Amino acid sequence: MKLKSKPDPITAMIDDLVSMLPKATGAFQDLVSSEPQDRVKILEDLHGIEVQSDELYLNLLRKVVDTFITPYDREDIYRMVENLDDVIDEIEHTSILIVELGLHKLPTAIVQSADELHTMSESVKSATKHIKKPKKMEKHLFAVNDSENQLDILYRETVINALADDADPLQATRLTVIARSIELIASYLDNFTRALAVTAIKET
Repeated sequence: MKLKSKPDPITAMIDDLVSMLPKATGAFQDLVSSEPQDRVKILEDLHGIEVQSDELYLNLLRKVVDTFITPYDREDIYRMVENLDDVIDEIEHTSILIVELGLHKLPTAIVQSADELHTMSESVKSATKHIKKPKKMEKHLFAVNDSENQLDILYRETVINALADDADPLQATRLTVIARSIELIASYLDNFTRALAVTAIKET
């Protein structure tokens, strides 16, 4: 019987860090769909996820520095993990804005955007598991792209509705700030998958 080889430590640490993405996007889903009084507790949970992610991020960077021969190009690793760190930081930042700005019932498009971000992060997690098998990664990369396209549509919907003629100017500003932050999260996720795809191609 052929024994299944274990991933090298750096690949395993990348997997661990990527596994934090669905946790963060799941918490963000809960936050945007919750009542305002329940959001502070969710924000605390999200901060715990961010702290844990930072620890994994720093440990991974130390491992790369201490490893003489890395499994992938160092610059590719740095590019991937920087984007992962940016994703989770921006999720927490966006969540803090929602709480501190006192936004109550959020528009459906923003709630749907949070759902799509979670779907996107699950696809990213699945793609990462095939970093050494680019062909198997393809369908997950297409799924990431589909989510990004859907998020673009939801972003435009949010902004158009927020800036309607009868909209409250202050509320419009708040909602467009949140929509822009969500778009930035999606961009960081997309940047990570692009770096991931480049790394995988080099493995062929």
